[in-house]
Amino acid sequence: MAQEEKEKMIEDNDLSSDNASLEDDSQILPTLIDTLSGQQKVAALLVALGKSAAARLLKHFTPDDLRRISGQAHTLPNISLADFEILVRQFENAFAEGASFSEAGLHFDNLVYETLPEEEAALIFDPSKAPPPPVESLWNIIARTDIDSLQMHLVQEHPQVISYIISRLPSEVAAKILMVQNMAVRANLTQRRLHLHQVSPEMEEILDQALRPLLLENTKAGEVAHHGQVATILNEMDKKDVDDMLEVLQDLNPEDLKKLKKSFFVFDDIPRLTERARLLLFDGIAAETIITALHETDDLMQELILNSLSQRTRRIVQTELSEKNPTIQQSAILNARRVIAQTAIKLSEQGTINLSSQEGAS
Repeated sequence: MAQEEKEKMIEDNDLSSDNASLEDDSQILPTLIDTLSGQQKVAALLVALGKSAAARLLKHFTPDDLRRISGQAHTLPNISLADFEILVRQFENAFAEGASFSEAGLHFDNLVYETLPEEEAALIFDPSKAPPPPVESLWNIIARTDIDSLQMHLVQEHPQVISYIISRLPSEVAAKILMVQNMAVRANLTQRRLHLHQVSPEMEEILDQALRPLLLENTKAGEVAHHGQVATILNEMDKKDVDDMLEVLQDLNPEDLKKLKKSFFVFDDIPRLTERARLLLFDGIAAETIITALHETDDLMQELILNSLSQRTRRIVQTELSEKNPTIQQSAILNARRVIAQTAIKLSEQGTINLSSQEGAS
């Protein structure tokens, strides 16, 4: 072989080696695309695909996916076409005419708004606008409740309420409820179920609101609510009627009676409050209500309450009481005293004052 041909072959071989080396280096050297996260790459491709092509893809993403991709789109750097070609090769997919990646985030937002229904697009960027989750049916809750736990609640209900509950449940669940009753109750419930009238939607709502907390909250919370409700009813009565009622209720479980008395409070019980509790109580009572409530009270009660008022309110009340207004009706006096008692109960429920604190007049 001639010397010139040998030199030519060596030169060609060297060029081939150099090209191969360059290709290897291009594969090893990191590019801008290599610094992007997977979600950034998806955002870049969707923007570049254009509206019509991207629309076919967006419908396959969940709102959470789109929110994440939208966030990544706003973090995209400028991407050159050379870098984008690498991205396309990585995804092994062709792309349509791309958009300017200097505003990729804005383009992606517009893409979502233009390709998805308005309400759906709004939810993607503002999840707070999502409708509240549906409330599970009360009857589904009852149907899956353990029968023994359910019975603990049902024994406290009126047979007519139990009969209504049975009417709304699957037959197999209703049968289980009947079977845990004694024979007399079972017969009573069956008879009531036979002649059960249609319940109005308003009454259904009331029953739902009454029964749902009992089944969803723990038993202790339910008991506290019951004692408070009964005490609230008793607090609407006159002092004498309440005393008579408590006398009749002496046969109650001692713990029940204790809880009931703890929640019970009338105007005449004000002297048992501490001085601090009285100050907090009358700080939120209108002067007119205090004036009306103090009519026909003894001097000790008047002095106790007057000492619980601010100087300005005390002067107003004393001035009005000195005029001895004979036109005030007895019903107005009782109502004013009831307002004060109910305010004390509310403050007690909020933990502001303690109704059970004992303190003589001071």
